[in-house]
Amino acid sequence: MDAITIYTDGSSLGNPGPGGYGAVLMYGDKRKELSQGYRLSTNNRMEILAAIVALESIKKAEIKIKIHTDSRLLCDAFNQNWIKSWSAKGWKKADKKPVLNQDLWKRLLNLTENLDVDFIWVKAHVGNTENERCDTLAKEAAESSDLLVDENYEKDNPHSGIFSQNLIENLPNLKDEILTKKMAGNVFCRVIEEDYGRTFTFEKSGKSITIMADALPLFVRQLLEINDEISHI
Repeated sequence: MDAITIYTDGSSLGNPGPGGYGAVLMYGDKRKELSQGYRLSTNNRMEILAAIVALESIKKAEIKIKIHTDSRLLCDAFNQNWIKSWSAKGWKKADKKPVLNQDLWKRLLNLTENLDVDFIWVKAHVGNTENERCDTLAKEAAESSDLLVDENYEKDNPHSGIFSQNLIENLPNLKDEILTKKMAGNVFCRVIEEDYGRTFTFEKSGKSITIMADALPLFVRQLLEINDEISHI
C-alpha cells in the first residue's frame, strides 16, 4: 500500500515573534496544503505544530505515513527516542531541566502512538520543491493578518518579546495613547525620540528601548494589557 507523504515546516519572525506553519500532504493523485499563523510563538513550536496538524487531518490510521521535515529536533525526538525518554522521566531532559513545548510534544506523541509514522530529515533551502513550498506557506501564514493566539505559549511567556506586524492605519493614535494611558496611577513610558516615523524610542525608569514602527501596535497592546512590570524595559 502506498504511503502518505507529508512535508512540514515552521517559521517565526523574530523567534519569538509572529509564527506560522505549513504542511503539504500527498497521497496518490490527491494533494492538500495546510497553513496557519499565530501572533506570537517560536520556530520550534511551529515545526511541531505543523506535524500535529498534518497528522490530525489524516482519516485512515492504517496507512503508512512519511513526514519530511528540516527540523533536526523533530526528527531526533522520535528517531532517537528522546520523546519516550522525556515522557518516562516526567518530561525532564537528561540535565533534569523541563522539556520545552511539552503541550505540543504530548499532543504529537499521542497522535503517533496510533499511527505508523516515519520522520525523515531533509536539508532546507537546497531546492526541494515541497520543502520550499512549506517554507513559503509558513512564512506567508506568519505574515498574514489572520493570526491566532498560541495560548499556551503566551500564558507561559507573557513578556517574551516585541515583534513586527504590518503597520496599521491608526498608528499615530496609538502613539498618542501610549503617552496618555495610565494604569495603577502611573504612565507606562514616554516617547523620547522619533526617527521620522520609522522607529520610536521609549523610556521607563531611566531605561529605554527602540521599537520599529511596524511593531508599535503590538508593543502598545502589550503595555496596555499587562499590569505587572515589563521585563524588557
